[in-house]
Amino acid sequence: MEGLIEILKIILPAGAWFFAAAYLLVQKFLNNEQKRRDFELKKSVQASITPLKIQAYERIVIFLERIHPNTMVVRVNKHGMTSQQLHQELIKAIKSEYEHNLSQQIYVSHNSWSW
Repeated sequence: MEGLIEILKIILPAGAWFFAAAYLLVQKFLNNEQKRRDFELKKSVQASITPLKIQAYERIVIFLERIHPNTMVVRVNKHGMTSQQLHQELIKAIKSEYEHNLSQQIYVSHNSWSW
């Protein structure tokens, strides 16, 4: 009986260490696997969002070009318009351009859009 107790004194702590080591290894493997999946997901999302962001910045550049005073006056001004009519048409054109490009705000940073 004493021999069995001596063997258990050795086997139980060794078994506990074995299970603790196995648990830690499995836990580390699962954490690494989760990080890998998160990275793959982030990479795939970024691959689909990046072209949309680039397109949004292109639209903002076009928006800025279209509301530039030199191009707007030439585009909006009609022969015989009064200054008040031109002013109203310019404001209407700017609002129209802004509303047309409003959806681009979700892809453009706040700082870029607020300039």
